[in-house]
Amino acid sequence: MYDDLFADIRQSDVVVDRLRAELPALAAAVAADVGEPAEAIAPVVGHVLDALARPGRLAEGELARLRGEGSAAARAGLPVQAPIDRYLSTGWVVWAHARQLAPAIQPELLAALGAALLRAGDDAAAALAAGYSEAERHLAARAGATRRAIVDELLDSLPLDPAATARLAQRAALVGLDPATAYRLIAIRSEAGFEDGAAPIEEVTRVLARSPGRKSYLVAPRQGDLFVVLADPWPAAASLAEIWTAFDDLAGWWAVRGRPVAVTALGGAAAEARAGLDTVRRLGRSGELVPLASIALDRALAADQRLLAEGVGAWLDPLLAAPRGGEALVATVEAWLAAGQSVAGAARVLGLGARTVSYRLERIAALLDRPRLDADARLHLAAALLGRRLIQGPPA
Repeated sequence: MYDDLFADIRQSDVVVDRLRAELPALAAAVAADVGEPAEAIAPVVGHVLDALARPGRLAEGELARLRGEGSAAARAGLPVQAPIDRYLSTGWVVWAHARQLAPAIQPELLAALGAALLRAGDDAAAALAAGYSEAERHLAARAGATRRAIVDELLDSLPLDPAATARLAQRAALVGLDPATAYRLIAIRSEAGFEDGAAPIEEVTRVLARSPGRKSYLVAPRQGDLFVVLADPWPAAASLAEIWTAFDDLAGWWAVRGRPVAVTALGGAAAEARAGLDTVRRLGRSGELVPLASIALDRALAADQRLLAEGVGAWLDPLLAAPRGGEALVATVEAWLAAGQSVAGAARVLGLGARTVSYRLERIAALLDRPRLDADARLHLAAALLGRRLIQGPPA
């Protein structure tokens, strides 16, 4: 009933014309309510009155304009309530003025005006919120893309001149890193890899965010690995220990940490960490944080795979090519070296008799064309066994 009655009013513009004559007063009242200048509010009041002059719901053109207004508010950094309040406040002010018009509006027509104002307010609020949300998503995506680009640059770049170094320092500040602070990089690798939004990444971020006295930090997945960049020294050792609980549900993970470096040297630190992860994985050192300095010798051995394979072959191929039990000979010398050259210790590990182990060691010396396994032979065999692990990875 109200829609039909108010449709007649819109056609004659009787009520709307009377309200339009009050536009300066309406704008002033709305401006006082929302705390904005009247000249900024007057167009909003005009839009509401224009909508009341047209029958039915708000037209698509008007909804598109409102979505654009919501989008502009988001881009200006205003809360979503700011544009919505202008329209809701306008509805209440228009209603209050309509009730005070003289001569008075007929009650049934006044009720129809109220219903139209409520409906227009709902439509306006929904359109403003939709535009605001869409802009927020776009801004968040753009900010995320910008942040990822900066992180990629930090973890990839090796600045070669002062200008490039200065630019990289400025870029680091955009993601919250202090160019004047030294940082320690931790790299983690898992069987499944890490992607944005993965549960372990969120947990690590939460742990660091609530760390007492925390300094600047960065948590970012990169090429399947997870990089954690921490200001050095990090003030809360307990939070660093808590980080590793984030990986409890992973089938396997490996981690390395480097030495403190300038923020502009993180690219080199990341490349070193990735190489270190390759090494600790081959060494089978899962579930622990390994200092890169402690595997420097291992990484040096693995640096030239062709040369390493040639050296390993020179010492182990004669054993593996033996007519009987080549792998058993390798296992024997490895157990003997691990036991501190104790025949009895190796025998216990292998489940063999001491005489059998002694016989095998004599045979190994003969295959290597040596009278005995002296210090030089022992050092080279230990290096060859380590090189074999670096080439093949840990035993299954």
